[in-house]
Amino acid sequence: MLISFASLLLAFGPPVVLSHFKSITFSAVQQCGNFSVNFSGGQVPSSLPLTLTVVPFNSTPIFIEIPISSWNTTTLTGASVTFLPFPADIEFVASLDDANGVGTGPVSDVIRVDPSDNSSCIPQVSSTPASRYTVDTPFAQCAPVDVRYDTNIVDTPPTIRAFVPRNASFFLNQTDVSNTAGQASFTMDALQGQQVVLLLSDDAGFKGTTDLLAVGGNSSSPTSCLPTPMSRQNNHHGHSSAPTPTPTPSKGSLSK
Repeated sequence: MLISFASLLLAFGPPVVLSHFKSITFSAVQQCGNFSVNFSGGQVPSSLPLTLTVVPFNSTPIFIEIPISSWNTTTLTGASVTFLPFPADIEFVASLDDANGVGTGPVSDVIRVDPSDNSSCIPQVSSTPASRYTVDTPFAQCAPVDVRYDTNIVDTPPTIRAFVPRNASFFLNQTDVSNTAGQASFTMDALQGQQVVLLLSDDAGFKGTTDLLAVGGNSSSPTSCLPTPMSRQNNHHGHSSAPTPTPTPSKGSLSK
């Protein structure tokens, strides 16, 4: 799966933030198999090491550190291969990030794990991660995203990073919090019609994801939250690529 920054430019108009790499290729993957990312052109970011962030829907993300030796300064190419312990039919997106968790290029398209005869990574008894945060849905362009949490377990809201397939990854801005009530509000600064998966993390080490959900709205939806080119560049949370208006159907489930 090749995601070229030039192709995004031709299809969706001027870029918002230049990618570090001119192209990023994410491979297909089979059950209990290897997954690879290839990147070329441009230059490595100043914040290293690179990290391959894998975001399965409504599950637990995986972070794979990529050594600097993976980048060839002569050919301006890089590659990394890693094992993914996923059963068949799991769906996820992936992002090649710098050390600060900022994407170096567009997020992958949605990738579905293909079946295979290898079942060595599948546990005998499946388990679901304990729920720590509840994300209220549906989402809407520039509307609040309310997150509720049990104050007996955590005392501060999570950090939330959003991933839009074949598009940007970015951190949601927190606008309000009540640690007494165990609730915080964030702004959904994604375009109506896009799909987004959220990755929630906190200082206690918890990391979990939502399902892939559609962003609602209409022609009257507010646009004040949508970043301008300059604000995206100045945002330390780093919106990482150009917006795309292509809608696809929602899966519709809540975060765990």
